[in-house]
Amino acid sequence: MDSIAQLALMSKAKKVFGTESTFLSFPVTPLAYQKEDLEFFPQNGASDILKSKANLNAFSTLVNLVPRSEAWLQTDPQFLWDNYEYILKQGITATSNRTPDEEVAFQEARNYLKEPAEGGIMQESAVARVYRQYRDAYFITEQEYMEARVSGQATEDESEKQQWRDIDEPAYLEKLQELENEWILDGFKNEVEIARETLLRLGAKSPILTWADWRTQFNPDISSETDPNDQSQVFLSCFMPENALEDDCWRPFSLSEAEVKSLIGEASADLRERYSVDGKETSIKSMSLEFSSAAIKRPWFDPQVFKSRFWKLRDESKVFSNGAMPLSGDCPAYVTAVVFARNINVQQKKQVQKPSGKAAANNLYFNHAIRDQRKINKVSPVLLNAIKPARLKMLDIRSSTSTTKKTTSIKKDKAARMQMLNVPPVAKMTFSKAFIKPQRLKTNPSKPRPPKTTLNPKAVSRRNRLHGKAKVKSAGAPPILKTSAMLNLQASKFTRLKVSPVKRPAARVATTKDDSIYIFAFICKPVPKCPDPDPTLIWS
Repeated sequence: MDSIAQLALMSKAKKVFGTESTFLSFPVTPLAYQKEDLEFFPQNGASDILKSKANLNAFSTLVNLVPRSEAWLQTDPQFLWDNYEYILKQGITATSNRTPDEEVAFQEARNYLKEPAEGGIMQESAVARVYRQYRDAYFITEQEYMEARVSGQATEDESEKQQWRDIDEPAYLEKLQELENEWILDGFKNEVEIARETLLRLGAKSPILTWADWRTQFNPDISSETDPNDQSQVFLSCFMPENALEDDCWRPFSLSEAEVKSLIGEASADLRERYSVDGKETSIKSMSLEFSSAAIKRPWFDPQVFKSRFWKLRDESKVFSNGAMPLSGDCPAYVTAVVFARNINVQQKKQVQKPSGKAAANNLYFNHAIRDQRKINKVSPVLLNAIKPARLKMLDIRSSTSTTKKTTSIKKDKAARMQMLNVPPVAKMTFSKAFIKPQRLKTNPSKPRPPKTTLNPKAVSRRNRLHGKAKVKSAGAPPILKTSAMLNLQASKFTRLKVSPVKRPAARVATTKDDSIYIFAFICKPVPKCPDPDPTLIWS
Protein backbone atom coordinates (compact mmCIF):
# COMPACT_ATOMS: atom_id res chain seq x y z
CA MET A 1 0.00 0.00 0.00
CA ASP A 2 1.16 3.51 -0.71
CA SER A 3 1.13 6.20 1.97
CA ILE A 4 -2.19 7.65 0.80
CA ALA A 5 -3.96 4.30 1.09
CA GLN A 6 -2.36 3.70 4.49
CA LEU A 7 -3.61 7.01 5.84
CA ALA A 8 -7.10 6.41 4.45
CA LEU A 9 -7.20 2.89 5.87
CA MET A 10 -6.14 4.13 9.31
CA SER A 11 -8.72 6.93 9.19
CA LYS A 12 -11.52 4.51 8.36
CA ALA A 13 -10.40 2.04 11.02
CA LYS A 14 -10.58 4.82 13.63
CA LYS A 15 -14.18 5.54 12.63
CA VAL A 16 -15.13 1.87 12.74
CA PHE A 17 -13.30 0.63 15.84
CA GLY A 18 -12.43 3.75 17.82
CA THR A 19 -14.54 5.44 20.50
CA GLU A 20 -14.28 8.58 22.58
CA SER A 21 -12.62 6.58 25.36
CA THR A 22 -10.14 4.56 23.25
CA PHE A 23 -7.53 5.02 20.55
CA LEU A 24 -6.07 2.70 17.92
CA SER A 25 -2.43 1.71 17.61
CA PHE A 26 -1.32 0.28 14.25
CA PRO A 27 1.60 -2.16 13.70
CA VAL A 28 4.59 -0.70 11.86
CA THR A 29 5.88 -4.19 11.12
CA PRO A 30 3.59 -7.01 9.91
CA LEU A 31 2.16 -9.16 12.71
CA ALA A 32 1.10 -12.23 10.74
CA TYR A 33 -0.12 -15.50 12.23
CA GLN A 34 -1.38 -18.84 11.08
CA LYS A 35 -4.66 -19.81 12.73
CA GLU A 36 -2.98 -22.55 14.74
CA ASP A 37 -0.62 -19.93 16.24
CA LEU A 38 -3.67 -18.35 17.89
CA GLU A 39 -5.09 -21.55 19.35
CA PHE A 40 -4.20 -21.53 23.02
CA PHE A 41 -6.05 -24.52 24.44
CA PRO A 42 -5.52 -27.62 22.23
CA GLN A 43 -5.99 -30.94 24.00
CA ASN A 44 -4.54 -33.54 21.66
CA GLY A 45 -1.29 -34.46 23.38
CA ALA A 46 1.71 -33.31 25.39
CA SER A 47 3.36 -31.67 22.36
CA ASP A 48 0.19 -29.62 21.75
CA ILE A 49 0.25 -28.39 25.32
CA LEU A 50 3.84 -27.21 24.98
CA LYS A 51 3.00 -25.51 21.70
CA SER A 52 -0.11 -23.86 23.11
CA LYS A 53 1.91 -22.57 26.08
CA ALA A 54 4.44 -21.03 23.70
CA ASN A 55 1.61 -19.52 21.62
CA LEU A 56 -0.07 -18.11 24.72
CA ASN A 57 3.17 -16.75 26.16
CA ALA A 58 4.00 -14.95 22.90
CA PHE A 59 0.49 -13.47 22.56
CA SER A 60 0.42 -12.44 26.24
CA THR A 61 3.78 -10.72 25.83
CA LEU A 62 2.54 -8.83 22.80
CA VAL A 63 -0.78 -7.52 24.15
CA ASN A 64 0.66 -6.51 27.52
CA LEU A 65 3.25 -4.18 26.06
CA VAL A 66 2.43 -0.61 27.06
CA PRO A 67 1.16 1.38 24.02
CA ARG A 68 2.05 5.05 23.75
CA SER A 69 0.80 6.28 20.38
CA GLU A 70 -1.01 5.29 17.21
CA ALA A 71 2.22 3.65 16.02
CA TRP A 72 2.74 0.19 17.48
CA LEU A 73 6.52 0.35 17.69
CA GLN A 74 7.96 -0.85 20.98
CA THR A 75 11.55 0.38 21.23
CA ASP A 76 11.44 0.41 25.04
CA PRO A 77 9.45 -2.63 26.14
CA GLN A 78 7.45 -2.07 29.31
CA PHE A 79 4.67 -4.36 30.42
CA LEU A 80 1.28 -3.78 32.00
CA TRP A 81 1.85 -6.50 34.60
CA ASP A 82 5.05 -4.87 35.91
CA ASN A 83 3.29 -1.53 36.47
CA TYR A 84 0.29 -3.25 38.03
CA GLU A 85 2.52 -5.23 40.39
CA TYR A 86 4.36 -2.04 41.40
CA ILE A 87 1.07 -0.36 42.34
CA LEU A 88 -0.13 -3.32 44.41
CA LYS A 89 3.19 -3.62 46.25
CA GLN A 90 3.96 0.07 46.78
CA GLY A 91 0.47 1.55 47.14
CA ILE A 92 -0.83 3.00 50.40
CA THR A 93 -4.59 2.98 50.99
CA ALA A 94 -6.74 5.54 52.74
CA THR A 95 -8.84 4.77 55.81
CA SER A 96 -12.56 4.28 55.42
CA ASN A 97 -15.31 1.81 56.29
CA ARG A 98 -18.60 0.71 54.85
CA THR A 99 -21.75 0.70 56.93
CA PRO A 100 -23.33 -2.72 57.65
CA ASP A 101 -25.97 -2.13 54.96
CA GLU A 102 -23.32 -1.05 52.47
CA GLU A 103 -21.27 -4.13 53.27
CA VAL A 104 -24.27 -6.37 52.53
CA ALA A 105 -24.91 -4.54 49.25
CA PHE A 106 -21.24 -4.77 48.30
CA GLN A 107 -21.07 -8.52 48.93
CA GLU A 108 -24.31 -9.11 47.00
CA ALA A 109 -22.99 -7.22 43.99
CA ARG A 110 -19.65 -9.01 44.26
CA ASN A 111 -21.27 -12.45 44.44
CA TYR A 112 -23.49 -11.53 41.50
CA LEU A 113 -20.52 -10.70 39.28
CA LYS A 114 -17.87 -13.09 40.56
CA GLU A 115 -17.47 -16.64 41.75
CA PRO A 116 -14.58 -18.56 43.31
CA ALA A 117 -12.21 -20.46 41.06
CA GLU A 118 -9.11 -22.58 41.60
CA GLY A 119 -6.87 -21.43 44.45
CA GLY A 120 -9.54 -19.14 45.91
CA ILE A 121 -9.14 -16.56 43.17
CA MET A 122 -12.35 -14.91 41.99
CA GLN A 123 -13.43 -15.13 38.37
CA GLU A 124 -16.41 -13.82 36.41
CA SER A 125 -19.76 -15.39 37.20
CA ALA A 126 -21.82 -17.13 34.54
CA VAL A 127 -24.16 -14.12 34.48
CA ALA A 128 -21.24 -11.76 33.81
CA ARG A 129 -20.02 -13.99 30.96
CA VAL A 130 -23.49 -14.02 29.39
CA TYR A 131 -23.49 -10.22 29.63
CA ARG A 132 -20.21 -10.10 27.71
CA GLN A 133 -21.57 -12.54 25.17
CA TYR A 134 -24.52 -10.30 24.30
CA ARG A 135 -22.38 -7.17 24.49
CA ASP A 136 -19.97 -8.74 22.01
CA ALA A 137 -22.80 -9.51 19.59
CA TYR A 138 -23.94 -5.89 19.76
CA PHE A 139 -20.44 -4.43 19.37
CA ILE A 140 -19.42 -6.57 16.38
CA THR A 141 -22.61 -5.60 14.55
CA GLU A 142 -22.07 -1.94 15.47
CA GLN A 143 -18.57 -2.15 13.94
CA GLU A 144 -20.03 -3.74 10.81
CA TYR A 145 -22.56 -0.89 10.63
CA MET A 146 -19.86 1.79 11.02
CA GLU A 147 -17.79 0.19 8.24
CA ALA A 148 -20.78 0.15 5.89
CA ARG A 149 -21.73 3.69 6.90
CA VAL A 150 -18.36 5.17 5.92
CA SER A 151 -18.61 3.41 2.54
CA GLY A 152 -22.23 4.40 1.99
CA GLN A 153 -21.63 8.07 2.76
CA ALA A 154 -18.44 8.32 0.68
CA THR A 155 -19.69 6.75 -2.53
CA GLU A 156 -19.98 9.04 -5.56
CA ASP A 157 -22.70 6.90 -7.13
CA GLU A 158 -26.09 8.49 -6.37
CA SER A 159 -27.96 5.18 -6.64
CA GLU A 160 -25.58 3.62 -4.08
CA LYS A 161 -26.11 6.57 -1.76
CA GLN A 162 -29.85 6.12 -2.02
CA GLN A 163 -29.47 2.37 -1.41
CA TRP A 164 -27.60 3.19 1.78
CA ARG A 165 -30.03 5.86 3.00
CA ASP A 166 -33.26 4.03 2.20
CA ILE A 167 -32.44 0.35 2.65
CA ASP A 168 -29.08 -0.58 4.16
CA GLU A 169 -28.81 1.92 7.02
CA PRO A 170 -32.38 1.35 8.30
CA ALA A 171 -31.70 -2.40 8.23
CA TYR A 172 -28.56 -1.94 10.33
CA LEU A 173 -30.30 0.32 12.84
CA GLU A 174 -33.16 -2.15 13.18
CA LYS A 175 -30.67 -4.97 13.76
CA LEU A 176 -28.79 -2.96 16.40
CA GLN A 177 -32.05 -2.16 18.22
CA GLU A 178 -32.96 -5.85 18.20
CA LEU A 179 -29.55 -6.82 19.62
CA GLU A 180 -29.76 -4.14 22.30
CA ASN A 181 -33.17 -5.45 23.33
CA GLU A 182 -31.74 -8.96 23.60
CA TRP A 183 -28.79 -7.63 25.58
CA ILE A 184 -31.23 -6.03 28.06
CA LEU A 185 -33.71 -8.91 28.25
CA ASP A 186 -31.44 -11.95 27.94
CA GLY A 187 -27.96 -10.55 28.61
CA PHE A 188 -28.62 -8.89 32.00
CA LYS A 189 -27.35 -5.53 30.76
CA ASN A 190 -28.96 -3.32 33.42
CA GLU A 191 -28.32 -5.72 36.30
CA VAL A 192 -24.63 -6.25 35.54
CA GLU A 193 -23.92 -2.55 34.99
CA ILE A 194 -25.65 -1.54 38.22
CA ALA A 195 -23.75 -4.25 40.10
CA ARG A 196 -20.48 -2.96 38.65
CA GLU A 197 -21.30 0.58 39.68
CA THR A 198 -22.09 -0.68 43.18
CA LEU A 199 -18.73 -2.45 43.42
CA LEU A 200 -16.87 0.65 42.29
CA ARG A 201 -18.77 3.03 44.57
CA LEU A 202 -18.73 0.90 47.73
CA GLY A 203 -15.28 -0.57 47.06
CA ALA A 204 -13.85 2.90 47.60
CA LYS A 205 -15.42 2.94 51.08
CA SER A 206 -13.32 0.00 52.25
CA PRO A 207 -9.96 0.43 50.50
CA ILE A 208 -8.11 -2.18 52.55
CA LEU A 209 -10.52 -4.99 51.60
CA THR A 210 -10.64 -3.95 47.95
CA TRP A 211 -6.86 -3.81 47.87
CA ALA A 212 -6.67 -7.30 49.38
CA ASP A 213 -9.00 -8.60 46.65
CA TRP A 214 -6.79 -7.14 43.95
CA ARG A 215 -3.65 -8.60 45.46
CA THR A 216 -5.26 -12.02 45.78
CA GLN A 217 -6.35 -11.82 42.14
CA PHE A 218 -2.81 -10.93 41.07
CA ASN A 219 -1.31 -14.26 42.10
CA PRO A 220 1.77 -15.33 40.10
CA ASP A 221 1.21 -18.97 41.09
CA ILE A 222 -2.26 -18.88 39.52
CA SER A 223 -1.96 -16.40 36.65
CA SER A 224 1.61 -16.53 35.33
CA GLU A 225 3.91 -18.87 33.45
CA THR A 226 7.66 -18.96 32.99
CA ASP A 227 8.71 -18.40 29.39
CA PRO A 228 10.98 -21.35 28.47
CA ASN A 229 13.01 -19.16 26.12
CA ASP A 230 14.33 -16.59 28.60
CA GLN A 231 12.82 -17.76 31.94
CA SER A 232 10.90 -14.49 32.28
CA GLN A 233 7.53 -14.34 34.03
CA VAL A 234 4.51 -13.92 31.75
CA PHE A 235 1.02 -13.18 33.07
CA LEU A 236 -1.29 -15.01 30.71
CA SER A 237 -3.85 -13.17 28.59
CA CYS A 238 -5.97 -14.30 25.67
CA PHE A 239 -8.69 -12.94 23.41
CA MET A 240 -12.42 -13.41 23.87
CA PRO A 241 -14.73 -14.71 22.47
CA GLU A 242 -12.85 -17.93 21.89
CA ASN A 243 -14.44 -18.50 18.45
CA ALA A 244 -13.59 -15.02 17.11
CA LEU A 245 -11.48 -16.55 14.33
CA GLU A 246 -14.05 -19.06 13.09
CA ASP A 247 -15.37 -18.52 9.57
CA ASP A 248 -18.83 -17.26 10.57
CA CYS A 249 -17.38 -14.54 12.83
CA TRP A 250 -15.62 -12.50 10.13
CA ARG A 251 -17.14 -9.33 8.68
CA PRO A 252 -16.30 -7.36 5.49
CA PHE A 253 -14.15 -4.24 5.44
CA SER A 254 -13.42 -2.34 2.22
CA LEU A 255 -11.77 0.81 0.99
CA SER A 256 -12.78 2.31 -2.35
CA GLU A 257 -11.13 5.08 -4.34
CA ALA A 258 -14.01 7.40 -3.42
CA GLU A 259 -13.50 6.63 0.27
CA VAL A 260 -9.77 7.35 -0.03
CA LYS A 261 -10.52 10.84 -1.39
CA SER A 262 -13.10 11.52 1.33
CA LEU A 263 -10.98 10.22 4.21
CA ILE A 264 -7.83 12.02 3.10
CA GLY A 265 -9.79 15.27 2.95
CA GLU A 266 -10.92 14.78 6.55
CA ALA A 267 -7.40 14.02 7.85
CA SER A 268 -5.55 16.67 9.84
CA ALA A 269 -2.85 18.79 8.22
CA ASP A 270 -0.29 17.15 10.50
CA LEU A 271 -1.19 13.66 9.27
CA ARG A 272 -1.27 14.71 5.63
CA GLU A 273 2.19 16.21 6.06
CA ARG A 274 3.57 13.13 7.79
CA TYR A 275 2.20 10.88 5.08
CA SER A 276 3.21 13.27 2.28
CA VAL A 277 -0.19 12.95 0.58
CA ASP A 278 -1.00 16.50 -0.51
CA GLY A 279 -1.06 16.83 -4.29
CA LYS A 280 -0.68 13.07 -4.83
CA GLU A 281 -2.98 10.30 -5.98
CA THR A 282 -3.11 6.78 -4.66
CA SER A 283 -2.24 3.83 -6.88
CA ILE A 284 -4.94 1.78 -5.11
CA LYS A 285 -8.24 1.29 -6.92
CA SER A 286 -9.82 -0.62 -4.05
CA MET A 287 -8.98 -2.75 -1.08
CA SER A 288 -10.94 -5.39 0.78
CA LEU A 289 -10.41 -7.59 3.79
CA GLU A 290 -12.35 -9.35 6.51
CA PHE A 291 -12.13 -8.35 10.17
CA SER A 292 -12.99 -9.81 13.54
CA SER A 293 -12.43 -7.94 16.78
CA ALA A 294 -11.90 -9.55 20.18
CA ALA A 295 -11.43 -8.28 23.73
CA ILE A 296 -8.34 -9.09 25.78
CA LYS A 297 -9.05 -11.22 28.83
CA ARG A 298 -6.75 -10.85 31.87
CA PRO A 299 -8.06 -12.70 34.96
CA TRP A 300 -5.23 -11.22 37.03
CA PHE A 301 -5.97 -7.55 36.25
CA ASP A 302 -8.65 -5.13 37.45
CA PRO A 303 -8.61 -1.85 35.47
CA GLN A 304 -10.47 -0.11 38.31
CA VAL A 305 -7.12 0.27 40.05
CA PHE A 306 -6.26 3.09 37.64
CA LYS A 307 -9.52 4.95 38.34
CA SER A 308 -9.55 4.53 42.10
CA ARG A 309 -8.50 7.52 44.20
CA PHE A 310 -8.20 5.81 47.58
CA TRP A 311 -4.53 4.92 47.15
CA LYS A 312 -1.24 6.72 46.66
CA LEU A 313 2.44 5.84 46.32
CA ARG A 314 5.25 6.37 48.78
CA ASP A 315 7.24 7.81 45.90
CA GLU A 316 5.09 10.81 44.95
CA SER A 317 7.26 11.56 41.93
CA LYS A 318 6.21 8.36 40.16
CA VAL A 319 3.57 8.90 37.48
CA PHE A 320 1.81 6.14 35.59
CA SER A 321 -0.26 8.49 33.45
CA ASN A 322 -0.63 12.23 33.05
CA GLY A 323 -4.25 11.66 32.02
CA ALA A 324 -3.94 13.87 28.95
CA MET A 325 -2.73 13.91 25.36
CA PRO A 326 0.00 13.44 24.36
CA LEU A 327 0.30 10.39 26.56
CA SER A 328 3.12 10.28 29.08
CA GLY A 329 4.03 8.29 32.17
CA ASP A 330 5.14 4.73 32.88
CA CYS A 331 1.78 3.22 31.87
CA PRO A 332 -0.37 5.80 30.04
CA ALA A 333 -2.52 3.19 28.27
CA TYR A 334 -3.11 -0.55 27.87
CA VAL A 335 -4.55 -2.81 25.17
CA THR A 336 -8.20 -3.73 25.68
CA ALA A 337 -8.92 -5.44 22.34
CA VAL A 338 -7.41 -6.44 19.01
CA VAL A 339 -8.75 -6.28 15.47
CA PHE A 340 -7.78 -9.24 13.32
CA ALA A 341 -7.77 -9.18 9.51
CA ARG A 342 -7.58 -11.82 6.81
CA ASN A 343 -8.13 -12.27 3.06
CA ILE A 344 -6.50 -8.95 2.21
CA ASN A 345 -6.92 -8.01 -1.42
CA VAL A 346 -5.54 -4.85 -3.04
CA GLN A 347 -6.60 -3.80 -6.54
CA GLN A 348 -4.14 -1.48 -8.28
CA LYS A 349 -5.26 1.18 -10.76
CA LYS A 350 -2.66 0.01 -13.23
CA GLN A 351 -1.40 -3.46 -13.94
CA VAL A 352 1.59 -4.05 -11.70
CA GLN A 353 4.17 -6.57 -12.83
CA LYS A 354 4.34 -9.36 -10.28
CA PRO A 355 7.59 -11.06 -9.35
CA SER A 356 8.15 -14.49 -10.78
CA GLY A 357 7.28 -17.45 -8.59
CA LYS A 358 5.03 -17.07 -5.56
CA ALA A 359 2.75 -14.02 -5.57
CA ALA A 360 3.70 -11.26 -3.18
CA ALA A 361 1.65 -11.19 0.02
CA ASN A 362 -0.46 -8.17 0.94
CA ASN A 363 1.24 -7.60 4.28
CA LEU A 364 -0.73 -5.36 6.61
CA TYR A 365 1.36 -2.75 8.38
CA PHE A 366 1.72 1.04 8.65
CA ASN A 367 5.33 2.15 8.41
CA HIS A 368 4.36 5.74 7.59
CA ALA A 369 2.70 6.23 10.97
CA ILE A 370 6.08 7.08 12.52
CA ARG A 371 7.29 10.65 12.61
CA ASP A 372 10.95 9.56 12.52
CA GLN A 373 11.36 6.64 10.15
CA ARG A 374 14.84 5.98 11.54
CA LYS A 375 13.25 4.64 14.72
CA ILE A 376 12.12 1.55 12.83
CA ASN A 377 15.71 0.35 12.71
CA LYS A 378 16.06 0.73 16.48
CA VAL A 379 13.62 -2.03 17.39
CA SER A 380 15.39 -4.60 19.51
CA PRO A 381 15.76 -7.94 17.65
CA VAL A 382 15.30 -9.66 21.02
CA LEU A 383 11.94 -7.94 21.48
CA LEU A 384 10.78 -8.81 18.00
CA ASN A 385 11.68 -12.44 18.62
CA ALA A 386 9.69 -12.33 21.83
CA ILE A 387 6.53 -10.92 20.30
CA LYS A 388 6.52 -12.36 16.80
CA PRO A 389 3.68 -14.80 16.00
CA ALA A 390 4.21 -17.80 18.20
CA ARG A 391 6.65 -19.77 16.13
CA LEU A 392 9.01 -20.16 19.02
CA LYS A 393 11.34 -23.07 19.39
CA MET A 394 9.38 -25.78 21.21
CA LEU A 395 10.80 -27.66 24.14
CA ASP A 396 12.07 -31.15 23.39
CA ILE A 397 9.39 -33.20 25.10
CA ARG A 398 11.33 -36.41 24.58
CA SER A 399 13.73 -35.34 27.33
CA SER A 400 10.98 -34.20 29.67
CA THR A 401 10.01 -37.16 31.83
CA SER A 402 8.35 -34.95 34.44
CA THR A 403 5.68 -33.88 31.95
CA THR A 404 4.69 -37.50 31.31
CA LYS A 405 4.51 -38.29 35.01
CA LYS A 406 2.36 -35.24 35.75
CA THR A 407 0.09 -36.04 32.81
CA THR A 408 -0.58 -39.55 34.13
CA SER A 409 -1.32 -38.21 37.57
CA ILE A 410 -3.76 -35.57 36.28
CA LYS A 411 -5.64 -38.10 34.15
CA LYS A 412 -6.37 -40.13 37.27
CA ASP A 413 -7.94 -37.07 38.86
CA LYS A 414 -10.09 -36.12 35.86
CA ALA A 415 -13.42 -36.43 37.66
CA ALA A 416 -12.30 -34.15 40.47
CA ARG A 417 -11.04 -31.53 38.05
CA MET A 418 -14.26 -31.63 36.03
CA GLN A 419 -16.20 -30.87 39.19
CA MET A 420 -13.81 -28.03 40.00
CA LEU A 421 -14.08 -26.40 36.56
CA ASN A 422 -17.83 -26.66 36.03
CA VAL A 423 -19.88 -23.57 36.88
CA PRO A 424 -21.15 -24.16 40.43
CA PRO A 425 -24.82 -23.67 41.28
CA VAL A 426 -25.56 -20.29 42.82
CA ALA A 427 -28.21 -19.91 45.45
CA LYS A 428 -31.18 -17.71 44.75
CA MET A 429 -30.22 -14.15 45.66
CA THR A 430 -32.14 -11.53 47.56
CA PHE A 431 -31.06 -7.94 47.29
CA SER A 432 -30.74 -5.48 50.12
CA LYS A 433 -32.15 -1.98 49.87
CA ALA A 434 -28.67 -0.58 49.22
CA PHE A 435 -28.32 -2.67 46.04
CA ILE A 436 -31.28 -1.71 43.88
CA LYS A 437 -32.23 -4.38 41.39
CA PRO A 438 -33.50 -2.70 38.23
CA GLN A 439 -36.72 -3.65 36.58
CA ARG A 440 -36.36 -5.33 33.21
CA LEU A 441 -37.75 -2.99 30.57
CA LYS A 442 -39.79 -4.30 27.69
CA THR A 443 -38.22 -2.15 24.97
CA ASN A 444 -39.68 -4.02 22.03
CA PRO A 445 -43.45 -4.42 22.38
CA SER A 446 -43.64 -6.67 19.32
CA LYS A 447 -41.33 -9.22 20.93
CA PRO A 448 -42.86 -11.54 23.58
CA ARG A 449 -41.34 -11.00 26.95
CA PRO A 450 -39.51 -14.07 28.27
CA PRO A 451 -40.67 -15.72 31.47
CA LYS A 452 -39.45 -14.03 34.64
CA THR A 453 -36.60 -15.96 36.23
CA THR A 454 -34.18 -15.50 39.10
CA LEU A 455 -30.84 -14.05 38.08
CA ASN A 456 -28.35 -16.85 38.55
CA PRO A 457 -26.41 -19.23 36.26
CA LYS A 458 -29.22 -21.80 36.33
CA ALA A 459 -31.61 -19.15 35.05
CA VAL A 460 -29.14 -18.22 32.35
CA SER A 461 -29.03 -21.78 31.08
CA ARG A 462 -32.82 -22.15 31.24
CA ARG A 463 -33.48 -18.85 29.49
CA ASN A 464 -31.06 -19.67 26.71
CA ARG A 465 -32.76 -22.99 26.12
CA LEU A 466 -36.19 -21.33 26.03
CA HIS A 467 -35.08 -18.82 23.39
CA GLY A 468 -32.78 -21.04 21.40
CA LYS A 469 -29.73 -18.93 22.17
CA ALA A 470 -26.20 -20.17 22.09
CA LYS A 471 -25.09 -20.65 25.66
CA VAL A 472 -21.78 -19.93 27.29
CA LYS A 473 -19.54 -22.95 27.16
CA SER A 474 -18.63 -24.29 30.57
CA ALA A 475 -14.95 -24.98 30.75
CA GLY A 476 -14.76 -28.77 30.65
CA ALA A 477 -11.72 -30.61 31.96
CA PRO A 478 -8.93 -31.16 29.47
CA PRO A 479 -7.83 -34.80 29.11
CA ILE A 480 -4.18 -33.97 29.78
CA LEU A 481 -1.99 -31.70 31.86
CA LYS A 482 -2.57 -27.98 31.86
CA THR A 483 -0.98 -25.54 34.25
CA SER A 484 -3.13 -23.72 36.79
CA ALA A 485 -2.57 -20.44 34.94
CA MET A 486 -3.99 -21.87 31.73
CA LEU A 487 -6.89 -23.46 33.58
CA ASN A 488 -7.69 -20.15 35.23
CA LEU A 489 -7.70 -18.38 31.87
CA GLN A 490 -9.71 -21.09 30.15
CA ALA A 491 -12.41 -20.96 32.81
CA SER A 492 -13.38 -17.47 31.61
CA LYS A 493 -14.04 -18.46 28.00
CA PHE A 494 -17.23 -17.65 26.14
CA THR A 495 -18.27 -18.00 22.51
CA ARG A 496 -19.59 -15.39 20.11
CA LEU A 497 -23.30 -15.64 19.41
CA LYS A 498 -24.19 -16.32 15.80
CA VAL A 499 -25.62 -13.09 14.44
CA SER A 500 -26.62 -13.05 10.78
CA PRO A 501 -24.93 -10.18 8.90
CA VAL A 502 -27.18 -7.51 7.43
CA LYS A 503 -27.65 -8.19 3.73
CA ARG A 504 -25.67 -5.83 1.52
CA PRO A 505 -25.40 -5.57 -2.24
CA ALA A 506 -22.56 -7.33 -4.10
CA ALA A 507 -20.25 -8.57 -1.41
CA ARG A 508 -16.60 -7.98 -2.24
CA VAL A 509 -14.58 -11.19 -2.36
CA ALA A 510 -10.78 -11.37 -2.26
CA THR A 511 -9.19 -12.78 -5.40
CA THR A 512 -5.97 -13.89 -3.73
CA LYS A 513 -5.72 -16.65 -1.16
CA ASP A 514 -3.58 -16.07 1.89
CA ASP A 515 -4.03 -18.14 5.04
CA SER A 516 -2.39 -15.51 7.23
CA ILE A 517 -4.30 -13.75 9.99
CA TYR A 518 -2.95 -10.28 10.73
CA ILE A 519 -3.35 -7.99 13.68
CA PHE A 520 -4.92 -4.99 11.95
CA ALA A 521 -4.94 -2.73 15.03
CA PHE A 522 -4.77 -2.70 18.81
CA ILE A 523 -7.66 -0.96 20.58
CA CYS A 524 -6.11 0.87 23.54
CA LYS A 525 -7.58 2.43 26.65
CA PRO A 526 -5.89 5.60 27.95
CA VAL A 527 -5.25 5.56 31.70
CA PRO A 528 -6.68 8.56 33.59
CA LYS A 529 -4.40 10.63 35.78
CA CYS A 530 -2.71 8.07 37.97
CA PRO A 531 -2.00 8.18 40.85
CA ASP A 532 -4.66 10.72 41.74
CA PRO A 533 -5.30 10.38 45.50
CA ASP A 534 -8.39 12.08 46.90
CA PRO A 535 -7.21 14.73 49.41
CA THR A 536 -10.53 14.58 51.28
CA LEU A 537 -9.89 10.99 52.45
CA ILE A 538 -8.13 10.07 55.68
CA TRP A 539 -4.53 8.97 55.09
CA SER A 540 -2.69 7.14 57.85
